[in-house]
Amino acid sequence: VNALGDAMFVGSSHPWIGGCAGAAWATVASQYAALGMFVAWLKSRPRSRRQQRRKGVVANSEEGEDVDSSRDEDGVGLKSAVSLNSQKLDISSAIMELTTKSEEGKTRRKRFKRTIKSVNRGRFSLSRNWTDRRMGNNNKRRGRRNKKNDTTRTSSSTPSGPPPSRGVLSNRFRTIDLFKLPPLAAAREFWPFVIPVTTTAIGRISGYIAMSHVASSALGTIDMAAQAVIFSFFCCLTPICDSLNLTAQSFVPAIYEKKPSAARADALRHTLRNFSKVGGIFGAALVAMVATIPVLSQFFTTDLAVRTSVNLAIPGLSLFFALSGLVCVGEGILLGQKDLKFLGNAYGAYFFAVPYFLLRLKKRAIMGLQDVGVGTMWRTFSIYQAIRCCIWLARMKQLQGRTDRQVEEQVVSQVA
Repeated sequence: VNALGDAMFVGSSHPWIGGCAGAAWATVASQYAALGMFVAWLKSRPRSRRQQRRKGVVANSEEGEDVDSSRDEDGVGLKSAVSLNSQKLDISSAIMELTTKSEEGKTRRKRFKRTIKSVNRGRFSLSRNWTDRRMGNNNKRRGRRNKKNDTTRTSSSTPSGPPPSRGVLSNRFRTIDLFKLPPLAAAREFWPFVIPVTTTAIGRISGYIAMSHVASSALGTIDMAAQAVIFSFFCCLTPICDSLNLTAQSFVPAIYEKKPSAARADALRHTLRNFSKVGGIFGAALVAMVATIPVLSQFFTTDLAVRTSVNLAIPGLSLFFALSGLVCVGEGILLGQKDLKFLGNAYGAYFFAVPYFLLRLKKRAIMGLQDVGVGTMWRTFSIYQAIRCCIWLARMKQLQGRTDRQVEEQVVSQVA
């Protein structure tokens, strides 16, 4: 949709829909198209084979008997299925048994390892048979036998049927509901999250807006072009670490909401340590990707001066992405522990602090006190990333200390 919109709008001579405005309209149209696809996916419940056969029988019959389309393949009514799907599942105990070394979860951990090994064996056999076929293996009997075995293994390890997310809003949601205000009771439940989350979102984008302003108002045309190239790479690499943030938000609450105990404190400690290791690995991978920018920048511009200016920003960009994994992990863990007030206050301070220091660069550049370029600007932005990383790590250590003290107080009270 975005490519089609660019082809339609960008070449237009009209100032409202042509050029950059046309590219913006194409992006907006693609977002609404994606929204429509998601809503259609969540509203449409897939038909079972029995329903499809019944539908064919009804279409060919002269009597036109009504078919109960609310029955699934097992004969369970739609209302019953919805009620079953709406039941809450408590997975916190399972997560704690997998993340700790408790005796209760020993069997579960062994079973989990066996499952992972069986899945890997199935994938290896599939890739091996594919290679054999590509190399011209003429043994058809052996190929059919291996294919049958691989199909059996794959079907046993991979669940069949549509994903569970499809149709979750079937008979519960109408398109017109997007334009209705939520009930007051539901709004009150979400109200404690409004201010912290809004402050966090605004605090994030303030730095990007300030950087764009400084680049367009104080730097030359070469640095402006270099900033466009660098920011393109930045937008492509940033979502990679955002997955850690989302994973931590979905994983940590199940542990955090358990009652204070030694097992809970140990599970939180192990979770923080494991996520930090993954964050470091992600950061190293992103730095390796940033190292390829001097080579890839030739596909964005042929101007040697612009490419030189892009290379000057590589050190600052590397430092930013080296800490990006830890920053996303810290933010996700803090959100998982519902430390919303701290995050809101922190990003409220960032909203004013980051633009302040970036605008100081603009002032010094205009007054001729400092030779400011995109390299200087990204070094300043990387310092903000380092400060944010240190604050997140210090806060997580503080929360872990509180959890440990709760366990100690609980032990002392039991002994007394």
